[in-house]
Amino acid sequence: MTASIEAQTGRLFLLLVLFLLSPEGGVSLELLPSLSEVQLISNSNFTVVCSGWSQVSWRLPSDSPLDGVVVDDQGSSSILQLYDATWRNSGKFVCEELSSKQTREINIFIPGLGADEWFVPVGPGVVMKEGEEGTIPCMVSDPHLNVTLYERPSRMPVTTVTFDPGHGFTGHLNDTSYVCLATRGVEERESQVYYVFSIVVPKVMEVEMTASARVLRQGEALTPKVMEVEMTASARVLRQGEALTVNCTVKDTEMVYFSWRFPRRQEIEPLTDFLSNRIRSFVNISMATLADSGVYVCAVQDTVQQQTVEKNITVTVLERGYVRLRPSSETNVSSVLHQTVELRLEVDAHPSPTVLWSKDNQTVAMETASVTTRQLMDSRYMSILTLVRVQVQQTGSYTATVSNSDEVREVAFKLEVKGQPHRPAKWSTE
Repeated sequence: MTASIEAQTGRLFLLLVLFLLSPEGGVSLELLPSLSEVQLISNSNFTVVCSGWSQVSWRLPSDSPLDGVVVDDQGSSSILQLYDATWRNSGKFVCEELSSKQTREINIFIPGLGADEWFVPVGPGVVMKEGEEGTIPCMVSDPHLNVTLYERPSRMPVTTVTFDPGHGFTGHLNDTSYVCLATRGVEERESQVYYVFSIVVPKVMEVEMTASARVLRQGEALTPKVMEVEMTASARVLRQGEALTVNCTVKDTEMVYFSWRFPRRQEIEPLTDFLSNRIRSFVNISMATLADSGVYVCAVQDTVQQQTVEKNITVTVLERGYVRLRPSSETNVSSVLHQTVELRLEVDAHPSPTVLWSKDNQTVAMETASVTTRQLMDSRYMSILTLVRVQVQQTGSYTATVSNSDEVREVAFKLEVKGQPHRPAKWSTE
């Protein structure tokens, strides 16, 4: 009887030990040192070992390789080492064991030396979300900073999110742009701008497969379709106080990333429209200033095919409008009777000009004349006065007066009409 009880007790103890040691019975992952957060000084070293029952690996704060961070995977254990750590190495490091779906996290912070080293760089600020929630990854190097999330266009603080210094803000996000603001006392610094996009996942995915060619010769390559990017501006030349819109549009693509370079980029945030068969990013300035003059560069990156197309356009903002004139031919014109004469004038003006033609300070009679003024491009125009079958009495001074709200200029043409030369009559001697 005693032996039976002892045997049953031994079996229960063995089952209890196996239950405690098995992955299903509790947390199998261990970190050594067992810390959830550590703060280091700059240029120091740090090592943490993650151990489990099966294959384990580390997930780093950034998808890009980090200088000074080395991971040594050894099957059921993995060693994370930081050498000469800087503020750029700050963030949340996660050890995971896929077989048990368990994770252990450690937040490592290396405070920067100044405000420029508060926000840890994370690459392009594009955030994709499938539902209502997402994460703005504005990680900081110092967990004691006060950090607030703002919607970029309205500058309204976002209150429906929670902040993790090693991960960023997580919560309900709209499809717009965001920026984080960190403060310490009177000192403050903004993060990069983050653009949030929702991804619509269909219940049934329609897949279309195409090829640039079904049959290739040896040495030929499959060439991806080049993105069609168009860049336009509401005006290339404008006066200060006028509105300016610069558009960058890509057609027939699902998802691209836009990056801009232009004057006052730090003050003005581009917006994005998702239309039926194209995506448009645009810069909208309601009242342009002289500081908005310069080159506007739009780079479009296709994240699927890894293509980048860059376009640019030059914009000039004027303090006031102007008129410049250049005759296309000599201003002293001579013609014989009954010929057709054209007086041509090239005009460069902003705002758009009005052109009036006169003869000897009188309006040109339209019975035998016509005036056409057309826009060549942007601020360039051509004005033509056509005189049909000129008469001697049309000799005189023709003046083109070009004006807009800021300036008036004139150019005079002198026309001389000569009669047909008199031919003496031939007398017969018969």
